[in-house]
Amino acid sequence: MQRRTATAGRDTLMRQYWRFYWPLALTGVAMVLAMQFQNGALARYPDAVRELAIFALASSTFGLFNAGLNFTSQLANVFARSPGGRRASQRFVAVWSLAVTLPLGLIAGTAAGRDAIGWVYSVEQALAARVVEYLLYMLPLLFVSAQRLFLTGLLVQARLTGRVTALNVVFLATAAGTLVAGFALGLAPVFTLVGSQAAAGLLHWGCSAWVVRRSYRPPDSGEVPIDGESPATGTRQPPAGHDATVGALVRFFLPMAATGTMFAISRPVLYAF
Repeated sequence: MQRRTATAGRDTLMRQYWRFYWPLALTGVAMVLAMQFQNGALARYPDAVRELAIFALASSTFGLFNAGLNFTSQLANVFARSPGGRRASQRFVAVWSLAVTLPLGLIAGTAAGRDAIGWVYSVEQALAARVVEYLLYMLPLLFVSAQRLFLTGLLVQARLTGRVTALNVVFLATAAGTLVAGFALGLAPVFTLVGSQAAAGLLHWGCSAWVVRRSYRPPDSGEVPIDGESPATGTRQPPAGHDATVGALVRFFLPMAATGTMFAISRPVLYAF
């Protein structure tokens, strides 16, 4: 009897795990599809090979900075567990994304940045100028991406992963629709590509905020102490308020941002060679 009860308990847990995980697995598929839609749209423009090369250089450079935000959802999951923790961590994410935008803005908005792009990728100045043009229009996407990922982290924390998948479908459909519309209207590639990213990102941000406002509830357990277990008892210490201090957020997020950047640097290095 006890064995049968234990087996039934494990089966219940496995079903819960799968209900939580499979929508997140689809999220990765949606992101890959979005990139394929962008490449497909560029392939239909005149001189498609050149346009694809320009976008590849621009997106890889942008991705090097955007990678520093990839773990924003994890930060929200850990620290945004009370109203105070949520406000503090969301402010931190906003400041961090603006700080990441600054060096990319210097690359995109200065002659020295254009020259650096030309030197790193060994391309002529005309092509480097087109790469920099993409980067200039993509700058606001860093802030939008950080806020989207933060809200996604709240939904994952509340185990609302089905809603995460639904929101990603909205993102993907908007990106595809605006790509088709931009090409049909005869817009320049940079406006079609960046416009689709901006439209999809802004709509996803707005819909995520709406879902969080309606469905999200902070966990009953409240804050997770930074120092974890009590060395004396081996038990969790109850928090004396939210733990999302600036120091704690930096210590948690900086190593993950560095990890994301190290993974992302491989593509610019590949293109440089």
